[in-house]
Amino acid sequence: MMGATVAFPPKKHTVSYTFGLETRRKRRTAVLEIIDRLNAIQWNEEAYLYNTPENLQNTEAYADAEENVSHLQDAIIALMDAY
Repeated sequence: MMGATVAFPPKKHTVSYTFGLETRRKRRTAVLEIIDRLNAIQWNEEAYLYNTPENLQNTEAYADAEENVSHLQDAIIALMDAY
């Protein structure tokens, strides 16, 4: 078999799933920053709800704001559980 080439399978790369303390600290800091931002958004939505006159509380915008507050609370709780 002169001139024949043999193809070897490519090398498999191994991925390490262990992270250093610095990486973990950065991720935890990032999660806390996201939680802070979500809390600020939630506070703004709650302020909107609180300041909405009673005659406008049956509007679609008011219902959307209530739903947003609920979703933000769920997201914050989920992030805190993951933290």
